[in-house]
Amino acid sequence: MSAYPNALGELLGRAIDYAGMFPPAKLSLDAAVANYQSYASGPNAWALGRLVLPAARLPELRERFSPQSVRRLPLSVTLAADIAADLDLVDGFIQTHRDGARVECLEAKLVPDQLTAVAARLHGRVGYCEVPTSVPDGVLGAIREVGLRAKIRMGGVTREAFPPVTAVAEFIVRVLASGIRFKATAGLHHPLRGRYRLSYRSDSPCGPMFGYLNLMAASLAAAEGASPEQLVSVLEDPDPGHIRFSADGLQWRDRFFSLAAIRRFRARFDGFGSCSFSEPIDELSTIPASS
Repeated sequence: MSAYPNALGELLGRAIDYAGMFPPAKLSLDAAVANYQSYASGPNAWALGRLVLPAARLPELRERFSPQSVRRLPLSVTLAADIAADLDLVDGFIQTHRDGARVECLEAKLVPDQLTAVAARLHGRVGYCEVPTSVPDGVLGAIREVGLRAKIRMGGVTREAFPPVTAVAEFIVRVLASGIRFKATAGLHHPLRGRYRLSYRSDSPCGPMFGYLNLMAASLAAAEGASPEQLVSVLEDPDPGHIRFSADGLQWRDRFFSLAAIRRFRARFDGFGSCSFSEPIDELSTIPASS
């Protein structure tokens, strides 16, 4: 159970997919699985989503871990450029673990001519299609038509990997207007916008990074009719003094979002992937709470 005020618990409940094998952490499979199991039994399990793994590592997961261990891992599997081959790996993994493999989601980059093929092999799982922030016309409609969801990449380990704030604002408005669900990935290690190191290397460059609370608050504002121009100020706000969580809702500057509004938003936003789980959670201590 969340130790935080109701609004924050509603906003972040099961929202952080753990992607420890991906940059900048780049952990081994053993370390990522051990970390996930530790988080799942820890005090912040309320915020933990799925374990994100590349499809190419599924055979190794099958070989190195018992069926009992695998059964307790809710997986979101990323597909590489050879989508058909990776889907075969997923199907093989499922066949081996008929008694409880939990591949709950598949994630792939946008390949317009393969949308239908990917959707046909979901077999009840959730499918995400990673799209560029400047979404081509018709793409969101095509994703909706085949029953997929959208994914936006918010950063990486270089400054160039971070999309412009204006592009993110436009994406938020368009994806919410499209009626499809979405998630985010990469670059969301911190609750609030700021200048941070882009990797864990001692010589890592620094640069502006998005905050996951900024992204969520901007999306809440968009759901209530805010324009892309209005969202930019929310996405760029680094001040923890401008945000308050309480038992009744979220206050961001002069905007108040009720628990009902947050629940409606989370019915559209599935969360975000991060190669660190502890970092996004630990920094919540910088956010003031009100009764």
